[in-house]
Amino acid sequence: MNLRSMQLYVRMQEEISKVESCCHNEMMLVEECFTISLGYWNRVKQVSESFMFGKQADEIHFFKHIKPLFIASMEYYMLLYQAVLFRPAHDNEQLLSYWLYQLQRVEKFMERNRDFCEYYHSGQTDRDAAYFMRPKNLHHVPGKSSCKYTGPLPPGYTAACLIGYRKYRLYIEQELEKLIPKNKKERVKGTLHSFTAFNNLSPGY
Repeated sequence: MNLRSMQLYVRMQEEISKVESCCHNEMMLVEECFTISLGYWNRVKQVSESFMFGKQADEIHFFKHIKPLFIASMEYYMLLYQAVLFRPAHDNEQLLSYWLYQLQRVEKFMERNRDFCEYYHSGQTDRDAAYFMRPKNLHHVPGKSSCKYTGPLPPGYTAACLIGYRKYRLYIEQELEKLIPKNKKERVKGTLHSFTAFNNLSPGY
């Protein structure tokens, strides 16, 4: 299951890369990449809902590391779709304010989920069974991960959002680099610096 899912993920990334390299309309690019991500996730979801893992480690790995990759891709392109749709058209000052606001959105999400973020990216495993395994009494309900997590979002979805938001942050930084003249870089230096800790906690995906 895990190997097959990762093979599908590689193929998904290849298809997305092709679209990104040849599509010059950003909105069309985002829509097509989201559609690709959704299609591959539906394939993985369909299989995982009826799959019974033979080993606990395999089940944890799927819900902790593999499933979030597909959802993160959809999350990223949803964020990007909204950003492209609502960003100001031409005014550089408005664009600068807009992308700084988007950066604050990322920061707020990370802050709300700080404990889980640090757990997920630090390599800790002591809560994995509670976070990323189906409860034994729910094994007859395929695809359901543990309900023991008390955070605002299910652990698998929170993990996906962390990955998606991190990628979105990189996109925002690229947009800011295009807009910030040298005499204004100090103005946003502190804002960008506040994200360094989270960026360094990358899961490597």
